[in-house]
Amino acid sequence: MLRLPSEIVADRFVPTARAMLAAELDARGLSQQAIASHLGVSQPAVSNYVGGDVALEPRFSEDPRMVATIEAIAEGFATGEMDGYEALSELVGLVEEFENRGPICAVHEEAMPALEGLGCDICVRGPDEAKVAERNVLESVRRAARLFASSEGTVAFVPNVGSEHVSSTVLAANAADPEIRGAINVATDDRLLDAARERGIEPMEFDADYEDREKRLRESFADRGVPRVLYHRGAFAIEPITYVLGASATDAVELATDLVEAARAEH
Repeated sequence: MLRLPSEIVADRFVPTARAMLAAELDARGLSQQAIASHLGVSQPAVSNYVGGDVALEPRFSEDPRMVATIEAIAEGFATGEMDGYEALSELVGLVEEFENRGPICAVHEEAMPALEGLGCDICVRGPDEAKVAERNVLESVRRAARLFASSEGTVAFVPNVGSEHVSSTVLAANAADPEIRGAINVATDDRLLDAARERGIEPMEFDADYEDREKRLRESFADRGVPRVLYHRGAFAIEPITYVLGASATDAVELATDLVEAARAEH
């Protein structure tokens, strides 16, 4: 569904701000008519705000910046030290902050899933080629994660270590072959390596040591080319890991799940 950020502001931010401001002014002893005058709404609307009949968006109402801004405006209205122009300026500034990778972005992503993972940069930077490329990469990673998680038997090949070394492996591979842009790490298993060989892929073994690993891989790739599968047998405190490479995260995971299924079939 196409949703503009201005809709999030109008539908979620403004009602929350008005309800919070009405409550603060009511707590300071202003009449509902006076509150209505300040907010530019009817007295019955103020009654709803004060009575709690308007749902607040917690990602706005619980944000310390919004709490502080609403309290400052309420105090300014109550003492007569702030007028409507100044109050509007405070709220517009807050909206700009919230649209800059803030809670408005979070609500916008929820309302429009196509924005997921982009930090709503479209509101800050506008559409550009780099952002489109980033979006494509993120979408590939999300598809790959879903595919791997939903594939039967993959859990047995999930390593105990994290994936922090996958990025350096991809960077080393991409330096030698720009077509390689994705990878996944799995636990080293001879059945999986045999399955790769059966598919015409000769896995490359490398030293498990972390020191200068990316440099060593770059040198190996420059000499031997970039394989789709590379692995090490581990070392002291280093778990044996296999990396499956691909043109994208999804491409790498598709090959990895194929190898896992073949490995399981041999069991």
